[in-house]
Amino acid sequence: MTEVLGSATVPVWDALKKSINVDLDPAAKDSGVIVTNQTGFQILDGAKDDNGRPILTPNPTDGTRKTFCGLTIHVFSNAQLANNVDGTAPILYGDIKNAAYFMDMLGYQFAASAQDGFDKNQTHMRVIEGFDVIQADTA
Repeated sequence: MTEVLGSATVPVWDALKKSINVDLDPAAKDSGVIVTNQTGFQILDGAKDDNGRPILTPNPTDGTRKTFCGLTIHVFSNAQLANNVDGTAPILYGDIKNAAYFMDMLGYQFAASAQDGFDKNQTHMRVIEGFDVIQADTA
């Protein structure tokens, strides 16, 4: 696959590399990842540089995963992360760990009621846990 940038046509992986180097905040590269579906992974996995070497490299800490520009690639099925129009594949990249905050109430609330089930000679109990997800960075 190729993408038109200005007047030149460049491979999609070259445009992705440029965007990672220029557009992505350097702080986001430390824990950044690339997320794509099976089609996008096949496109990246089959791409080669000008010398015929594959552009994806094995992750040194986990040989079953591959990296691109130092970012680990996470692959989802095409059913989970569907293709866009014209069969193009979505490629999302950045620091997704800091995209949302998980807020936990840090504990449970217990409530017991002997009056609620008095006609059955029962004590009813309930446990309440509280949590929320807040979007951290809209960019």
